[in-house]
Amino acid sequence: MSDPKYKFKNIFDDLGIGNLPAEEQEKFFAEMQEVVGMGVIAKISKMLSEEEKKKFEAMTSDEEKEKFLSEKGINLNAIALEEATSFRERLLADVNYIAGRVEQKKKDQSGN
Repeated sequence: MSDPKYKFKNIFDDLGIGNLPAEEQEKFFAEMQEVVGMGVIAKISKMLSEEEKKKFEAMTSDEEKEKFLSEKGINLNAIALEEATSFRERLLADVNYIAGRVEQKKKDQSGN
């Protein structure tokens, strides 16, 4: 599997933060992972019964959890990719909206 940080490099560039120091990019990347991870957990939670959730939460290893989900027909990698893509799209839409609002405010202030 490829390095997920590489996949987010383009989003750093798209957000205009591709030149941030590595330490700041790492922090931002960790925050993105947390948000995406919460989305994955929420989606999986909706797919499991209460009993299955209890079993899943009691598991201690990632391998055990992945096997459990696979046996339930739940593709963890597909869900993670879907959540990451959705997050990326929402984030870029927000950035574009803000950039547009800032540009409009500049125009309004300059009288154009």
